[in-house]
Amino acid sequence: MERLLGLESSAPRTRTRSAALALGFAALFALAFLAGRATRVPPAQLALAWPAAGVVILWLLAARGAVERVVACVVVVVVSGVLNQLTGTEPLGAWLFGLVNLSHGAVGAVLLHRWRPAWLRSTWTTLGDVGVLLGVAAAAAAASGLLGSLVAWWRFGEPFAEGLLIIGFRNAVSSFVVLNALLAVPKLWRSRREHGAECPLALTSALVVTGVLLWLPWPVDFAIVPVVVIVALRCGAQATSVLVALQGVLVVAATEGGSGQFAALDDPQARVLAAQAFVLVLAVVGVVLATLEDARDAALVQSRRDRDQLQDHMEAALLASAHVVVQPDGFVHVDAVNAALVTLTGRPRHALLGVDPRTWFVDDDVEAFRQGICELTLGRALGWRSQLRLDDRWGGGWVDVALALVDPDLDPSLPQDGSGASSAAITLQMIDVTAQKEAEQALAHAALHDDLTGLANRALWADSLERAAQGVGSE
Repeated sequence: MERLLGLESSAPRTRTRSAALALGFAALFALAFLAGRATRVPPAQLALAWPAAGVVILWLLAARGAVERVVACVVVVVVSGVLNQLTGTEPLGAWLFGLVNLSHGAVGAVLLHRWRPAWLRSTWTTLGDVGVLLGVAAAAAAASGLLGSLVAWWRFGEPFAEGLLIIGFRNAVSSFVVLNALLAVPKLWRSRREHGAECPLALTSALVVTGVLLWLPWPVDFAIVPVVVIVALRCGAQATSVLVALQGVLVVAATEGGSGQFAALDDPQARVLAAQAFVLVLAVVGVVLATLEDARDAALVQSRRDRDQLQDHMEAALLASAHVVVQPDGFVHVDAVNAALVTLTGRPRHALLGVDPRTWFVDDDVEAFRQGICELTLGRALGWRSQLRLDDRWGGGWVDVALALVDPDLDPSLPQDGSGASSAAITLQMIDVTAQKEAEQALAHAALHDDLTGLANRALWADSLERAAQGVGSE
């Protein structure tokens, strides 16, 4: 009964979500459709942009279940047909173009769902994701461009090749730019507290500069590219995607208003292609740079997290431990130490960091420690162990020293030299065995000397005589 009640209570929520999804996307699709129709270039009636191409892909991608997908497909065709007729397109052509819009969204949604099924939960993080979105936009545009050019040729007598070029390229650019922005907005809104007022201020300033450059009487439109680069390096991929979409609106508005260097082109087709190509350059340059910068920042954060985790493990260890880095040029230095090592050596932490650990030992044991490091860095062994003596400056006494090579894949913070060679990381652990050594020496002395007089006993005398005899015999 409880399960039945749970299912019954969830049904109204499901229907409410489906209705809200259909109404919201229908309104957004209608606005994007009208915005695209408003960018027509007479006399060929070619649109500079078609933002509805990106909206319909996201709509079909967000639909859950067969019912929501069917509703989305029907509404896309109906809204397209009605709005086409209201804006002057003949009836049959208007409804055929509705099917063209549906084909574009269906191809894009199917490919995105197949290649990146989690895109609605998490946007791009690598250049591969950007490449996927470009490929999906191109594939969807190829389908809608082919069908749209056929409809334009059959119903309006437009040249097939020109229609294929204009519709296909326009839909590809619009899909990439608009879909990027729509996917970025939710994540950008959720992360607004992390950026504070910096990103909104940067976006506002970039849009103001873009507007000024577009309406100046000189051909300085490409000066917008450095503006995008600055925002990409400071605010990340999500903010850059939104900025590029808004800049695309300004480019279209300026071209339609007769401003900017593209409005000076006499050929409407060349004007369309030039403006679209410029928006594509802004989008690709901005998103690629921002994605690379986000990846670099993520790598730095992960590196710091790994380093903090390493330090936490070292601090929790009871053994005196140090993290030693061996650079490709042979320079060896201590990168991190724990509290137990500070106690063992009696030196403050800052005095231990950055020094060559070979200087910690007496001169007679330095070579043994160096050989241990060489065996590990040359791949001859994964571990090394020996008992060495610390110099009095570093606490003195005997220590049991263990060296272990750290897997470079587990320590991404290791630096590289100019040739790309990676440094080696070694874990150094030491145990104070001074008391054990003194006890062993005391036992050895007691075994070979008289307890009362302290003089050599019969065992030591016999051993010395045997060694002397061996020496004479060898001569």
